[in-house]
Order: sequence, then structure tokens, then C-alpha cells
Amino acid sequence: MALGSVDDMKYLAIALLTFAFMVIAKDHLHHNVSNSLPVAWAWVWQDYAIARGDMVELCPPVSFDTQAHDRGYVQSGPCPGGTIPFLKMVAAVAGDVVAIDAHGVHVNGRLLPNSRAKAVDRKGRRLTAQPFGVQTLAPGYVWLYATNVWSADSRYYGKVPSNFVRYSVPRLPWGSFAVIASAALPDLR
Repeated sequence: MALGSVDDMKYLAIALLTFAFMVIAKDHLHHNVSNSLPVAWAWVWQDYAIARGDMVELCPPVSFDTQAHDRGYVQSGPCPGGTIPFLKMVAAVAGDVVAIDAHGVHVNGRLLPNSRAKAVDRKGRRLTAQPFGVQTLAPGYVWLYATNVWSADSRYYGKVPSNFVRYSVPRLPWGSFAVIASAALPDLR
């Protein structure tokens, strides 16, 4: 196999580092199969302090998780509501101001792209979104986000207790996530 481009070398380095850290740390590789974020393989670990801009793995709130499972939005898995864990980005943490309006979700005055909630799903079934308004996140909560207009994230289930986060995807020394993804991810820091 000939590795010629910088991208080829970067992906090989990420793969080798991921494998080495998984063996050492006994964490795991998360394969994102939803359309919420770009298709990706991400190395996830449990030793973390959650910060805005982090990518995390979590089991969503049970009420939403159950609906997502019952409607067939996601595959079956080990979460309490019956789905696989979600991979999302942390858009807001304690002290951040989250505002929801007709344009979407704003964090500290910055509109998150593709964050306007849909009224119905692709089959015409009603979706319950968070109401318009402004809130400051209290300690112990995060606001989750993904880049796809159809993403199942906090625009529907609201703020999430930080202890719902199971793993975090670490950033590599050059600033990108330990992810092999099909597209770039936004920097929410």
C-alpha cells in the first residue's frame, strides 16, 4: 500500500494511535452510523472533563430514547430506552446562555448551523421540540448538538445531565478529534 498524501499519513497515524491507546487504556472505538454527524470512527475514553466543543458519547434521555427506538430512528442497543449510544457535540456547558427561536438554537449569541427543529419527521409524525426562550445552563448540565438538520439532539430533548455522558472523544495535539470522519466537524469551542 503506497501512502503518498498528507491525508493518507494523517489517517494512518490516527488509526495506529487509536489502536495503541485502545489497547493501553481499554477504551473503545465508536462507529457513528447515524446521519447526525459525518460517518466516522471515533476513539472514546472515560477520563474526561466536559467542555464546550467536545464530542461525546451518551445514552439520551429515556423518554426520547424510547421514542427514537420505537419510531426506528436508530438501531437497537444497550441504552435504557433501547437504542445504541449517540455521538454528539457539546454546544453549551454550565453558565452558557442557550436561546431558541424561529432560526434555531443560539449559544452565547452564536447561531448553531442547521439547528432549527423540525415540526414533523420524514414520515409526517409530530416531533416535540424545545420551546422558544432563553436559559442559562446550570452546573451539571450540557446542551448537545449535531450538524445534520435531522439530528436527534438537545433541540428536541433539551439540556442533558452531564452524567449521561459515557465517554469523550479526545482532541489530538494538532486540535482535531481522534476521529476518522467523512467530513469536517465545526469548532464550537
